[in-house]
Amino acid sequence: MNPKAFQPFVFLCLGVLFFTHSIQAQQGNSSLPDPINSEAFEVMKQFFEYDKSIPLAATVVEKQEETNYVREKIVFRGIRDSRVPGYLAIPSNGTGPYPCVLQLHGIGGSKANWWEDNRISGKQLTEQLLASGFAVLSLDAAYHGERLIDNDFESASVFAFEKGWLMRARDMVVQSVVEYRRAIDYLADREEIDTSRIGLIGYSLGGMMAFNL
Repeated sequence: MNPKAFQPFVFLCLGVLFFTHSIQAQQGNSSLPDPINSEAFEVMKQFFEYDKSIPLAATVVEKQEETNYVREKIVFRGIRDSRVPGYLAIPSNGTGPYPCVLQLHGIGGSKANWWEDNRISGKQLTEQLLASGFAVLSLDAAYHGERLIDNDFESASVFAFEKGWLMRARDMVVQSVVEYRRAIDYLADREEIDTSRIGLIGYSLGGMMAFNL
Protein backbone atom coordinates (compact mmCIF):
# COMPACT_ATOMS: atom_id res chain seq x y z
CA MET A 1 0.00 0.00 0.00
CA ASN A 2 1.20 3.50 -0.83
CA PRO A 3 2.31 5.17 2.45
CA LYS A 4 0.48 8.37 1.58
CA ALA A 5 -2.72 6.44 0.93
CA PHE A 6 -2.22 4.56 4.21
CA GLN A 7 -2.04 7.72 6.36
CA PRO A 8 -5.72 8.74 6.13
CA PHE A 9 -6.70 5.11 6.88
CA VAL A 10 -4.61 5.20 10.05
CA PHE A 11 -6.16 8.55 10.98
CA LEU A 12 -9.63 7.07 10.54
CA CYS A 13 -8.79 4.04 12.67
CA LEU A 14 -7.33 6.21 15.42
CA GLY A 15 -10.46 8.35 15.44
CA VAL A 16 -12.70 5.31 15.78
CA LEU A 17 -10.50 3.77 18.47
CA PHE A 18 -10.45 7.02 20.43
CA PHE A 19 -14.22 7.18 20.37
CA THR A 20 -14.60 3.53 21.36
CA HIS A 21 -12.14 3.84 24.24
CA SER A 22 -13.79 7.05 25.40
CA ILE A 23 -17.16 5.34 25.68
CA GLN A 24 -15.57 2.42 27.50
CA ALA A 25 -13.92 4.81 29.94
CA GLN A 26 -17.23 6.43 30.75
CA GLN A 27 -19.00 3.09 31.15
CA GLY A 28 -16.25 1.59 33.29
CA ASN A 29 -16.72 -1.82 31.63
CA SER A 30 -13.74 -3.91 32.77
CA SER A 31 -14.57 -6.76 30.35
CA LEU A 32 -13.61 -4.59 27.38
CA PRO A 33 -10.04 -3.75 26.27
CA ASP A 34 -8.23 -1.27 28.48
CA PRO A 35 -9.72 2.21 27.91
CA ILE A 36 -7.71 5.37 27.98
CA ASN A 37 -7.64 6.81 31.46
CA SER A 38 -9.76 9.79 32.47
CA GLU A 39 -6.77 12.16 32.39
CA ALA A 40 -5.97 11.26 28.78
CA PHE A 41 -9.63 11.56 27.85
CA GLU A 42 -9.78 15.08 29.31
CA VAL A 43 -6.69 16.06 27.29
CA MET A 44 -8.21 14.74 24.05
CA LYS A 45 -11.54 16.42 24.80
CA GLN A 46 -9.84 19.82 24.92
CA PHE A 47 -9.30 19.65 21.13
CA PHE A 48 -13.05 20.07 20.71
CA GLU A 49 -13.67 22.84 23.25
CA TYR A 50 -14.50 26.36 22.12
CA ASP A 51 -15.27 29.81 23.48
CA LYS A 52 -19.04 29.90 23.88
CA SER A 53 -19.01 33.63 24.59
CA ILE A 54 -18.21 34.41 20.93
CA PRO A 55 -21.56 35.38 19.32
CA LEU A 56 -22.98 33.05 16.69
CA ALA A 57 -24.18 36.05 14.64
CA ALA A 58 -26.55 33.67 12.86
CA THR A 59 -28.74 34.74 9.96
CA VAL A 60 -31.29 33.10 7.67
CA VAL A 61 -30.33 34.08 4.13
CA GLU A 62 -32.81 32.00 2.16
CA LYS A 63 -36.14 30.22 2.76
CA GLN A 64 -37.75 27.59 0.56
CA GLU A 65 -41.28 26.40 1.37
CA GLU A 66 -42.33 22.95 0.21
CA THR A 67 -45.50 20.92 0.84
CA ASN A 68 -44.13 18.95 3.80
CA TYR A 69 -41.30 21.13 5.08
CA VAL A 70 -39.61 24.51 5.09
CA ARG A 71 -35.89 24.62 4.29
CA GLU A 72 -33.77 27.55 5.38
CA LYS A 73 -30.22 28.35 4.40
CA ILE A 74 -28.50 29.57 7.55
CA VAL A 75 -25.08 31.07 8.19
CA PHE A 76 -23.37 31.42 11.57
CA ARG A 77 -19.91 32.15 12.98
CA GLY A 78 -17.80 29.07 13.45
CA ILE A 79 -14.22 29.18 14.73
CA ARG A 80 -11.14 30.97 13.34
CA ASP A 81 -13.48 33.74 12.12
CA SER A 82 -15.15 31.33 9.72
CA ARG A 83 -18.72 31.70 8.44
CA VAL A 84 -20.50 28.35 8.29
CA PRO A 85 -23.34 27.80 5.82
CA GLY A 86 -25.94 25.11 6.36
CA TYR A 87 -29.41 23.87 5.49
CA LEU A 88 -32.00 23.57 8.25
CA ALA A 89 -35.28 21.94 7.24
CA ILE A 90 -38.29 21.75 9.56
CA PRO A 91 -41.36 19.55 8.99
CA SER A 92 -44.68 21.20 8.27
CA ASN A 93 -46.68 18.24 9.59
CA GLY A 94 -47.32 17.62 13.27
CA THR A 95 -46.45 20.02 16.05
CA GLY A 96 -43.04 21.04 17.35
CA PRO A 97 -40.66 21.22 18.90
CA TYR A 98 -39.20 18.56 16.61
CA PRO A 99 -36.24 16.25 17.20
CA CYS A 100 -33.38 17.01 14.83
CA VAL A 101 -30.95 14.83 12.89
CA LEU A 102 -27.53 16.31 12.07
CA GLN A 103 -26.26 15.19 8.66
CA LEU A 104 -22.49 14.96 8.03
CA HIS A 105 -21.29 14.56 4.43
CA GLY A 106 -18.24 12.70 3.12
CA ILE A 107 -14.89 14.07 1.99
CA GLY A 108 -15.16 16.15 -1.15
CA GLY A 109 -18.91 16.49 -0.63
CA SER A 110 -21.11 19.23 0.76
CA LYS A 111 -24.33 19.95 2.61
CA ALA A 112 -26.09 19.76 -0.77
CA ASN A 113 -25.40 15.99 -0.95
CA TRP A 114 -28.30 15.45 1.43
CA TRP A 115 -30.61 17.14 -1.07
CA GLU A 116 -29.45 15.37 -4.21
CA ASP A 117 -30.34 12.02 -5.75
CA ASN A 118 -27.40 9.70 -5.04
CA ARG A 119 -26.63 6.27 -3.67
CA ILE A 120 -25.11 7.05 -0.27
CA SER A 121 -27.20 9.80 1.22
CA GLY A 122 -29.49 12.08 -0.68
CA LYS A 123 -32.84 13.67 -0.97
CA GLN A 124 -34.86 10.49 -0.47
CA LEU A 125 -33.39 9.86 2.98
CA THR A 126 -33.74 13.52 3.96
CA GLU A 127 -37.37 13.70 2.88
CA GLN A 128 -38.16 10.45 4.69
CA LEU A 129 -36.75 11.90 7.90
CA LEU A 130 -38.83 15.06 7.45
CA ALA A 131 -41.97 13.01 6.71
CA SER A 132 -41.34 11.07 9.93
CA GLY A 133 -41.31 14.26 11.98
CA PHE A 134 -37.57 14.95 12.22
CA ALA A 135 -35.95 18.28 11.43
CA VAL A 136 -32.60 17.97 9.64
CA LEU A 137 -29.47 20.13 9.65
CA SER A 138 -26.51 19.79 7.30
CA LEU A 139 -23.40 22.00 7.21
CA ASP A 140 -20.51 22.45 4.82
CA ALA A 141 -17.46 21.05 6.61
CA ALA A 142 -14.30 23.14 6.53
CA TYR A 143 -12.81 23.23 2.97
CA HIS A 144 -16.03 21.84 1.48
CA GLY A 145 -18.97 23.14 -0.51
CA GLU A 146 -19.25 26.90 -0.34
CA ARG A 147 -16.10 26.91 1.80
CA LEU A 148 -13.81 25.59 -0.94
CA ILE A 149 -12.52 29.14 -1.29
CA ASP A 150 -10.53 28.59 1.92
CA ASN A 151 -8.59 25.86 0.11
CA ASP A 152 -8.10 27.70 -3.21
CA PHE A 153 -11.07 25.73 -4.59
CA GLU A 154 -9.13 22.45 -4.43
CA SER A 155 -10.99 19.44 -3.04
CA ALA A 156 -10.05 18.38 0.47
CA SER A 157 -9.56 14.86 -0.87
CA VAL A 158 -6.44 16.11 -2.68
CA PHE A 159 -4.54 17.16 0.44
CA ALA A 160 -5.91 14.24 2.46
CA PHE A 161 -5.22 11.42 -0.02
CA GLU A 162 -2.73 12.69 -2.61
CA LYS A 163 -0.56 15.15 -0.71
CA GLY A 164 -0.68 13.27 2.59
CA TRP A 165 -1.21 16.40 4.69
CA LEU A 166 -2.41 14.48 7.72
CA MET A 167 -2.24 17.39 10.17
CA ARG A 168 -4.31 19.58 7.85
CA ALA A 169 -6.88 16.79 7.63
CA ARG A 170 -6.86 16.50 11.43
CA ASP A 171 -7.43 20.24 11.84
CA MET A 172 -10.25 20.07 9.29
CA VAL A 173 -12.01 17.36 11.31
CA VAL A 174 -11.57 19.17 14.64
CA GLN A 175 -12.82 22.47 13.23
CA SER A 176 -15.85 20.86 11.60
CA VAL A 177 -16.80 18.94 14.75
CA VAL A 178 -16.57 22.11 16.84
CA GLU A 179 -18.73 23.94 14.31
CA TYR A 180 -21.39 21.25 14.59
CA ARG A 181 -21.30 21.85 18.34
CA ARG A 182 -21.91 25.52 17.67
CA ALA A 183 -24.72 24.52 15.34
CA ILE A 184 -26.36 22.75 18.29
CA ASP A 185 -26.00 26.01 20.24
CA TYR A 186 -27.84 27.69 17.39
CA LEU A 187 -30.60 25.09 17.46
CA ALA A 188 -31.10 25.77 21.16
CA ASP A 189 -32.33 29.24 20.17
CA ARG A 190 -34.85 27.84 17.69
CA GLU A 191 -38.18 27.20 19.38
CA GLU A 192 -39.11 24.67 16.65
CA ILE A 193 -36.29 22.31 17.72
CA ASP A 194 -36.17 19.99 20.75
CA THR A 195 -32.45 19.93 21.59
CA SER A 196 -32.98 17.15 24.13
CA ARG A 197 -33.51 14.90 21.08
CA ILE A 198 -30.55 15.33 18.75
CA GLY A 199 -29.38 12.51 16.49
CA LEU A 200 -26.76 12.34 13.77
CA ILE A 201 -25.88 10.44 10.64
CA GLY A 202 -22.70 10.56 8.58
CA TYR A 203 -20.77 8.59 5.97
CA SER A 204 -17.07 8.41 5.14
CA LEU A 205 -15.47 11.56 6.59
CA GLY A 206 -18.85 12.44 8.09
CA GLY A 207 -19.00 9.05 9.81
CA MET A 208 -15.63 9.66 11.44
CA MET A 209 -16.68 13.14 12.54
CA ALA A 210 -19.91 11.64 13.93
CA PHE A 211 -17.83 9.50 16.32
CA ASN A 212 -15.93 12.55 17.58
CA LEU A 213 -19.05 14.70 17.78
